[in-house]
Amino acid sequence: MKKILIIEDELLLLETLKTMLEAAGFEVITVSNGTESLALLKEIEIKIDIIICDINLPDINGYDILKSVRNDVHLYRIPFIFLTAFADEKDIRTGMNLGADDYLTKPFSRKDLLKTIDSRLKISRDINIKTEEASNSKWLSIINTNFRQEFYIPINNILNLTSIINTNHLEDTHTEISELMTGIRDSSYRMYRNSRNLITFALILTDQNLKSNLHISSVNLYFTLKVVLNYYSTENIQDRSTNKNTSDQLIRLKTDKYYINDIFTELIDNAIKFNVGDEKPVVMLRTSERGFTFLVLNNVSTKNEFKLDEIAPFKKFHNDTSYTGLGIGLYLCTRLCSALGYKIKIKHRNNQVVIIISGSSTQ
Repeated sequence: MKKILIIEDELLLLETLKTMLEAAGFEVITVSNGTESLALLKEIEIKIDIIICDINLPDINGYDILKSVRNDVHLYRIPFIFLTAFADEKDIRTGMNLGADDYLTKPFSRKDLLKTIDSRLKISRDINIKTEEASNSKWLSIINTNFRQEFYIPINNILNLTSIINTNHLEDTHTEISELMTGIRDSSYRMYRNSRNLITFALILTDQNLKSNLHISSVNLYFTLKVVLNYYSTENIQDRSTNKNTSDQLIRLKTDKYYINDIFTELIDNAIKFNVGDEKPVVMLRTSERGFTFLVLNNVSTKNEFKLDEIAPFKKFHNDTSYTGLGIGLYLCTRLCSALGYKIKIKHRNNQVVIIISGSSTQ
């Protein structure tokens, strides 16, 4: 069932449109002001198929709502139809320049309304099919480019290391086996991490709700962070957490232990991977009765700032052409934070990037 969002401050017309469209088989969400509509649209797990919006609203006009939709990476393809009582050429040109798909002039008939909606949904469906075909082609290209580094090399390392162990030609058995097992562990963890990322990314691509895949339990954040840091050398990162004790007395957040592990891992891994200079990247976890704050800081060679709403799959924010990762880690962090109800911020100061995650203990 297609979902339609109607933004209209005339309550009688709003109710009439809702009744009319529900009778035609649509699921309808109604909002009477611009502020509430923008808040609803920011709920990225709510999938809207088409937006019908009045231009003259009491708080935010329809043009500003359209701008917000077209500038949002998750919303920009939604068909947008304006409702207006005065559709002169200037109004139409303004809307079209901002990316409106169509206009309906009040009063309009049920036939015109349904015909306009059906037409825009068909065009949207055709565009999405072509976009999906292009995306699949790009996805195969990315896998072809990055699969070797993220999966083939770790698998090859495991095969080689286990082969060396099986030959039994080890001079110092204890030391060498310990080093080999560390290599096997690191390669296995790398593949495990990348496999989880691909599974999570597939959930998002297929429009499955991340919230429905959460397994909430009581999680000790310090212990979780310690587990992640065990896979990275202390020579590569500074842990400045306020309390590194992992006892059960410390805050235990109600969260998904696998997804919080994924967030910690991706941010730490990126910080180490792209850090420059002699100063090691910094990781810090602070907790209180009210919640937690997790911070990762790393140094960059140039002041290459980026914003939270610019983060997208396969979009690079660095100049390291030698590394071709999966390209989805930071994007997944933003989606997981949204699903878990956490706030994520990105700050830039001089040649440093700081990413901050915060959550409430009442989650």
